[in-house]
Amino acid sequence: MSEPAAVSTVYVEMVNEEGLYFNEDNIIKKDLQNGKSDIIAICINKTIAKDIISGLNLLYDNERRLELE
Repeated sequence: MSEPAAVSTVYVEMVNEEGLYFNEDNIIKKDLQNGKSDIIAICINKTIAKDIISGLNLLYDNERRLELE
C-alpha cells in the first residue's frame, strides 16, 4: 500500500489563488466566471471559511486534473 502524496503549503496557496471558491470574511462564494458569484455557505468565522475554501479548491483542482487524463 502506497502512502498518500503530501500537499505543500505552496501548492495549496496556488490552488486557492486560481480556484473558483473564495471567501469574503465569513461568507464562502463561488466565482461563476461571468462577473457574478454565488454564495455557497456562511460560516461562523473567517478562519473556518478559509479552511473550507481550501478544501473545495483542492477538490475542484483534483477533479479537473482527472478529467485531463
